[in-house]
Amino acid sequence: MDAQSHLMALGWAGPGHPLHPSAYKQKGHRGLAYDPNAIHTSNGLIKPLLASRKDNNLGLGRRAHEPQQGNDWWLKGFEKALGDIGKSESERTSGVSTPVNGTDDDESLEEKAAAEFKAVASYFEVRETEEEERRKRGTAAQKQQAKTTLEEDFNHAAEYLAVRDDVSLDERRRAFFARVSTGRHWQRYPGQDEADGDEPSPPEGKERTPENFTMLQAFEWYVPDDHKHWERLTKALPGLRATGIDNLWIPPACKASSPSGNGYDIYDLYDLGEFDTKGSRGTKWGTKEELLELSRTAKKLGVGIYFDAVLNHKAAADHTEKCRVVKVNPDNRSETISDVFEIEGWLGFDFEARGDKYSSQKYHWYHFSATDYDNASKQTAIYKILGDNKHFATDVDGEKGNYDYLMFADLDYAHPEVQEDVKNWGVWVAKELGLKGFRFDAIKHYSETYLRDFLHSLDQEGAAASDGWFLFWKTSLPGLTDYLSKMDHKFSLFDAPLVENFHRISTGNAADLRQVFDNTLTQAEPYNSVTLVMNHDTQPGQALQLDVADWFVPLAYAFILLRQSGYPCVFYGDLYGLKGGVPDNWRPPTAQGKIPDMALARKLYAYGEQNDYFDNPNVIGWVRRGTWDRPDGLAVVLSNTGDSEKRMFVGEEHKGEKWTDILGWEQREIEIGDDGFGVFPVGSVSVRVYADKNAKGRNLFGKFNDKIYE
Repeated sequence: MDAQSHLMALGWAGPGHPLHPSAYKQKGHRGLAYDPNAIHTSNGLIKPLLASRKDNNLGLGRRAHEPQQGNDWWLKGFEKALGDIGKSESERTSGVSTPVNGTDDDESLEEKAAAEFKAVASYFEVRETEEEERRKRGTAAQKQQAKTTLEEDFNHAAEYLAVRDDVSLDERRRAFFARVSTGRHWQRYPGQDEADGDEPSPPEGKERTPENFTMLQAFEWYVPDDHKHWERLTKALPGLRATGIDNLWIPPACKASSPSGNGYDIYDLYDLGEFDTKGSRGTKWGTKEELLELSRTAKKLGVGIYFDAVLNHKAAADHTEKCRVVKVNPDNRSETISDVFEIEGWLGFDFEARGDKYSSQKYHWYHFSATDYDNASKQTAIYKILGDNKHFATDVDGEKGNYDYLMFADLDYAHPEVQEDVKNWGVWVAKELGLKGFRFDAIKHYSETYLRDFLHSLDQEGAAASDGWFLFWKTSLPGLTDYLSKMDHKFSLFDAPLVENFHRISTGNAADLRQVFDNTLTQAEPYNSVTLVMNHDTQPGQALQLDVADWFVPLAYAFILLRQSGYPCVFYGDLYGLKGGVPDNWRPPTAQGKIPDMALARKLYAYGEQNDYFDNPNVIGWVRRGTWDRPDGLAVVLSNTGDSEKRMFVGEEHKGEKWTDILGWEQREIEIGDDGFGVFPVGSVSVRVYADKNAKGRNLFGKFNDKIYE
């Protein structure tokens, strides 16, 4: 059945549908209700699937939208999907999509909207085929269970459409069911599933529940500069994989300005520790050969690697060059505070040690937009470089008037040679290391347009590392959601507001735990949120230091690891401790070394439906009910006050089981009653994570080796 027939048959729209804002609730109607008389109210247009036309990651809709200026393409796109079925007034008021104000429509947006609705139709084709097969095989009860509710259709279709649209229908179907079953949107890349070992095929009609993803930021700022970090990580990988870490965010692996540089002071993108320059052959982290060995080991174990890409600037130039500049106000870069004059800037990059290997591009003053030091006068300022087509990018963050300039020699992405050289590097390094994706440093300081072009080039060249995500440290939720919209919701951002909430709640007096996700990216855009507790910028001694009280750290990790929403990123310093810049900042592994056990609990038990018990501001809990093939489930209780307990339903299927605290902080066994309830205690300002003491994998806890430096 074609897309049009499916849409019509399933009641997405067409003549005869009732005109009412709640029409989607009526039997057989999955589509939109369009009321011209209410076009300027919140009930004017109902889109059960929230079809945000700037992205393919759709959320469950059931929302009313006022067609603002420019919305006509959405209606036209719907019309394209249905075909031309007329534009009479009666048809307009019965669900047919028609422009509401007669303005010109954006044809490309119409095409995208049409493609979306056709994809919805293909989803229902897959869904109904599955259901029909189940009905033929099943008992009466199973037949009834096979029917999906309207809300499930919306939810599942949204998940289905969020799968990348450049894959086949069968691949889309497999990815869709994997995502729906776990409440997540992160797919494994080729090789990861196989590394988990052979498992029996699921029963007919069932899809295996994929393992939860957990990422590790595999460094902290003060890792020793002994050039052995790649070696240490390679040895630690089996233990990390066993505890549920299946993606590593590695530090900038490119040559820095000195042997101890972390890589954010980047000199050469193409030198991964291969050429003897800037004081050493290897980087702070090790040599290229050791990095390649880490990559090979990771691939064998099914661990993906995200590369920390520093694309905003260059440092430690090989020679100075003269250029004309003006000074700009550091607090308002749009304001010029000097006449035009000449400086001698460190802007010449010859890469003599590397020569033309991998790239013959050399860099000169005209490849940069600004710098911060005049070698002639020995003065520091922000010097904006002048020349043909030289200006700060306009599609950057608006902080400080224009936040294009951050530090060192600022790359000018309006220059075509810069554009091409960096794109070539992206494809090269992705293939060289077999990357899964990138973490992009300082993205608010360079062109959004170029970043989109860079990622598009990865796709065009067949590089696997298109699963990009960003560090965009804004504690303002609108700033994050606006950026996601600009970037088509294709990627993810760190949930900085969540870390702010962790800080606020942990340093307050008996704050309301139920508010932990208020005004966070995880709440607003769960499929685009990377959750964290600390990173290299917020750790002690760093510019964005944001302290989360020690007692609250295990609670914070419970929030990010054991709930459905968000993609959790565990911090290296919490697993292995912080070396600190000064002794006051040295720290052992946090939470008495229990974070790996929480990650393992996520890997083994944090699946399925989530039931929240948020009935007390200071003692909350939730239950994960499990899935058909991961049935154990778990129960979590948190308190930021005194000792307490929480009565929670884990399921009648668990009656008689004895549940114990995975963390070992509670010694009592909790017997599950015949009604499926248990009463779960929690200590003062603490957390407990309970599962059946006989659940598969309980013997694996407490075995993580955090002695990475020994």
